[in-house]
Amino acid sequence: MAQSLSPSFTASDGLATLGPAATRVLQGLESCFLSWIRMLDAVEMTLPPLLRIADLERIDYLSNFPQLGMLASSISLVRWNETDGVRGGELPQVYLNGTRYALPSAACYGIYFHLENQTLERSVRITTRGQCFRNEASYTGMTRLRGFLVRETVCIGTSAEVLAFLERVDGYLRGLADHLKLPIAVQSATDPFYDRVGSRAAMQQLFPVKHEVLYKEVALASTNFHRNFFAERCNIRLSNGQLAFTGCVGMGLERWIWALADAFDGDIDAILAALRSYRP
Repeated sequence: MAQSLSPSFTASDGLATLGPAATRVLQGLESCFLSWIRMLDAVEMTLPPLLRIADLERIDYLSNFPQLGMLASSISLVRWNETDGVRGGELPQVYLNGTRYALPSAACYGIYFHLENQTLERSVRITTRGQCFRNEASYTGMTRLRGFLVRETVCIGTSAEVLAFLERVDGYLRGLADHLKLPIAVQSATDPFYDRVGSRAAMQQLFPVKHEVLYKEVALASTNFHRNFFAERCNIRLSNGQLAFTGCVGMGLERWIWALADAFDGDIDAILAALRSYRP
């Protein structure tokens, strides 16, 4: 009898736990992603677990999406010593200090902040896996989580180089989904990096900059063309002095596990065999 994947992962209150079988699928997925990411000549980086609020404000993130932000604070010992401690599983905000740090809501932000004030001699591609966090209005199983894993790969270069990168990525994503027999749809989506009511948002209606790969209306991956938005805010330039262009692809790993469990009826052996046989 085939081992079932579904009992190997759980999600409650937006927090997911991956058991041994689901973790094996996670490792298999990462192997598939990295097999084509390496063909893009991407180098791997490990980024800080926190982002400075000052940096997030430079890219307008908290100004546009304050409802999604999750902050990292510390306990005020002065106020803590005047209380009875935690009540009802919650620590009231009055007992917290102010903070200069936030939990990352996207894995790629740290890359742009790392490249601040740099001049690139050639285009670069960087990949990272990060734990991301978002304060959502509600959470749904493995498809909408409070904390989730993302494999993200960024290209920084000329407009033509970034667009070529995104085209190749689109082909790899479609090829992987086809190999895994995941019926997907690709559609344009809202770009979260621009003010929705500003001139950048108006430009997006003429030239979409974000596409999502959907399985049963759940976004498994997205590709994003940022133009030179991040380079402008972080002063990242090319050797000719012009601002760089950037683009990225992000894959929500728990969502891919959920999709495979659904498409393969939880058959862990069949899922792992399909992942092992993938060749980009």
